[in-house]
Amino acid sequence: MLEAPRITSHWCERRASSQCRKRQFLRHDLLGVLSHDCLPSEPTWQNYLRLSELPWMCGHVINGQPMFPARGYIRMAPEAMRQVAIASRCVWRNILCRFRQIVLDGALLISEDSVEVETYFTLRKYSTFAVKFHRTRRSSESSLPRRMGR
Repeated sequence: MLEAPRITSHWCERRASSQCRKRQFLRHDLLGVLSHDCLPSEPTWQNYLRLSELPWMCGHVINGQPMFPARGYIRMAPEAMRQVAIASRCVWRNILCRFRQIVLDGALLISEDSVEVETYFTLRKYSTFAVKFHRTRRSSESSLPRRMGR
């Protein structure tokens, strides 16, 4: 009787794919997912906002155009801090988040013909946490980077 040949398989996977597969947190509707290429000292989340996935945004309108509400930006910060704390094995209970000097440089208007709006949210340490929000609009015409908030 003949023995079947042994098959050796090799698994080669890119770092980004591995990190995506092993991510600790699921995608958050507003914050998105932790970017695979961010620095540990400046965690950055990437997201794609789509009106089809967030129908409540159609209720926030300026001049007939849907707008991402200010409380959405503000809600991202505690969620990002919660994920960082849990990933660092810190206790995340009864935490008080105090916001000071919130500046929103402009409204995030989402045109109905936009497929999605790509957002990046970064936590940076100053004397306390500071937040930087960056967005890129994706539509059939162009992609425009623009800085939002501090």
